[in-house]
This record gives sequence, structure tokens and C-alpha cells, in this order.
Amino acid sequence: MTTEDPKVLNQYGDESFQIQDPMTGQFYSVSFAWNCSMAKRLYAQMYFLAGDISRGYADDKGRIVVSSLSSARQELGYLRELCEYWEIHYTDRALQSLSRIEIQVMLRSFMMKKEQNSGECQILGVSMLSMMCRILDKTHNHLHCGTLVDGVIHRMTTAFKKSTMEPLLKGSDLDYATWSRGGSYGSIPMTCASLMLAEAITLIESDEAQIAAIFFTQWRREKTKVTSWFGEKDRLALYRRMQSPQYV
Repeated sequence: MTTEDPKVLNQYGDESFQIQDPMTGQFYSVSFAWNCSMAKRLYAQMYFLAGDISRGYADDKGRIVVSSLSSARQELGYLRELCEYWEIHYTDRALQSLSRIEIQVMLRSFMMKKEQNSGECQILGVSMLSMMCRILDKTHNHLHCGTLVDGVIHRMTTAFKKSTMEPLLKGSDLDYATWSRGGSYGSIPMTCASLMLAEAITLIESDEAQIAAIFFTQWRREKTKVTSWFGEKDRLALYRRMQSPQYV
């Protein structure tokens, strides 16, 4: 967490961007010093700014007010995995040149995680597949809308996802339908489960969660008209302003 650094201009090709949390107004640095070419870094930055999470530049100063800090970090993490795999396996090729099979091989590599202690590979949960397919689908949409110069030409349909995962699930006791609903305990590695639990605890103990709990506790206690909570001078006005694209 940092204060706004006027030296960070959030320009394409920069090794880092500075994004603003809409809830707190604080600024955070996100790095693009990835193991990939400048062209792929530029593509990721263009994708990020064209998406719903960043909503482009907030003003003429180049500030980026994301819709959610955690969502922005998560999306950038997935984009990094995509770009670094792309750099290693398809260095001089465009995304639109990748065949269905090549995309499936890539997705399978993302879905396997090696345990540090045992060295065994575990299949990650369905959220990983959903997020990567969502990003690939959006590259397809951006390509056809002309907002990006490249993107996959194949759609990430349910049938596509199923055929992607079937070879990985063949050795387990899970079929795709069961796994996609969350499967059993074994479908999520302990390392991932621990991270998810830690993230959940962090959210529950956060200032935002405590404020929300106090807010709704007070709301239930007060004998007041609901409409009075949502007028022009209501207690949620600041929150709504910060959620607005025009907020600076």
C-alpha cells in the first residue's frame, strides 16, 4: 500500500502500474516484470485496461480505479500465467493461431499443481478453469470487437471444458460433472485449500466486514423508514460515489 506516486504514469510498457482501491482510496503497485516479451506484457496491459475490473483510465492523469482490489490482483495473476506459458511454448505465434488442442494442452498445464512435500501433481478446483476460460473468452470477444489486436478464435464452451478436463480426471474417481460442482475434498490440494481459508479469514476479519456487520446490526435495531437510508444524504452516499466511474 502506498500513497499516490506522481512518477508512475500507468503507461503501456511500464514495469508496474499503480491502481487505486475504490473502498479506501489507497494506491497499490502491481508489477508487470514478468518472464515474457514486451509484446505480451503490452497485450496483458491492454486487456486489463479494456476489461470491467479496471474500466480504463479514471481521468486524464492516468489513474486506474479498479472495481475491486482483490479481483484486479487475481486477474493480473492469471494473465501472468497465460503470458509466461505463451512465451515459453508459442513465442512467435499469435493467440488466434492456436488450435483447440493447443489451448486445451495449455489449460491442462494450468490445472495441475505439484505438491512441494510429496512431489505429486494435484488437480486444481473448477474456479481455476473457469477464470482462465473467462479470460480466453474475453480475448475472443475483444478480438472480434476490435478492442484488441489478438485473441483466441475458439469459444470456451461447456463441451470444450469437459473434453479439456477428461484426460486429467480419468485417473481419479471423479467425473467431470462431479468435479465441476466442487467434487470431493481430494479435488482441491491442501495448499490451495489453505490459501482459500486464509483469504476467507482475512475477509471476515477485515475492516470492511466489521463495518458491514455494524451497519446491518444498527439497521435492524433502528425503527426508521428504509427510504431514509437511501436519500441524497444517506450513510451510503460516500460508498456509492466511490463505486462510480466518475469518482476521483
